[in-house]
Amino acid sequence: MEQQFKLQINHSKNLEALYSSIRSVKHDINNHLLCLKILAENGNTKEINKYLYTLGQTIKN
Repeated sequence: MEQQFKLQINHSKNLEALYSSIRSVKHDINNHLLCLKILAENGNTKEINKYLYTLGQTIKN
């Protein structure tokens, strides 16, 4: 019973770490979208392409 309890606690900690990572990624994506929106509103298509390329390289790595 004690081992099962420890496993449940460990599972809960793993889930919380996963949820934290998801929240972080969601926050980052929202910031990227905001930057792209501002660039688009200003008609900076070259900067948008550059930003997207850099973002793609970051994700790739």
